[in-house]
Amino acid sequence: MSEQHRFNDNDFAHHYGSRYGHTGRSYSYYQPAYRYGSELAADNRTQNRSWQELESEVRHRWQQRYADRDWSEMRDAIREGFDRGRSRQPNIPVETASHAGSIGGHVMGAEYIGGTDEVSPMDTE
Repeated sequence: MSEQHRFNDNDFAHHYGSRYGHTGRSYSYYQPAYRYGSELAADNRTQNRSWQELESEVRHRWQQRYADRDWSEMRDAIREGFDRGRSRQPNIPVETASHAGSIGGHVMGAEYIGGTDEVSPMDTE
C-alpha cells in the first residue's frame, strides 16, 4: 500500500467522537471498520465504483469477515473510512458515477496488496 493510502487512526478521531463517542464503546471497537473502509478505497478493484455500487457487496463481505460486529452499527465508520481513503487519492472523486468493471457475484481468492500481508477488503476468507 502506498504512503498516501496508509491508515492513520488520528484521521478518524473526530468522526468517532461525534458519531460513536456516546455509545460507551472505545475507538478500538470501531477501528476495524474505519480501516476496512480505508483499505476498500485503496483497492484497485473499487477505483471506478461509487459507494452506492459497492455497498451491498461490502456489507456481505463485512458480515463474512466480522460476524461479531453488526453492519448497521459499523456502516457509518466503514463509509467514513471509504470516503477519507478516496479523498486522499488523486483523480478519484469520492462519489464516482462510472462503472469500470464488476467483481460482484463470485468469490475471489485472497490477494495480497502492496507486498504486505494485508488481505484486500474485497476478498473473503
